[in-house]
Amino acid sequence: MQPHSNTRQEEKTDIIILSPPEEEQLAKHLKRMLNNPDLTLKMLAREVGKNATILSRYFNQQLGVRFSDYVTARRLDEAEVLLKDTDITVIEISELVGFQTSSTFYQAFNARHNLPPSQWRKKMNVEL
Repeated sequence: MQPHSNTRQEEKTDIIILSPPEEEQLAKHLKRMLNNPDLTLKMLAREVGKNATILSRYFNQQLGVRFSDYVTARRLDEAEVLLKDTDITVIEISELVGFQTSSTFYQAFNARHNLPPSQWRKKMNVEL
């Protein structure tokens, strides 16, 4: 008699690899959906025809971050560009890049830069 294997445990050790076309499709859909404040991993998975669990493991294994952290980082990257290159208000930028609330944006931005967005913008303009 063979020992009972725990399928769930075995699944967790599988390495998730997407083919280059799948990665390209994922990036394309994510870029298009990034500014949706209601974006979830399930929504993205549905768009790319993958299981949400598989995509979650892909982000963890291949990119080294949780999906939510990845989305926040990309949104902050986009916000930084807008802060440097436009005169759009901070609140409008937080909405444009997909944060649900301006306070969530302020917290995430401050955690990254140890400065609120408006002070960071001033500092960037002085350094130019």
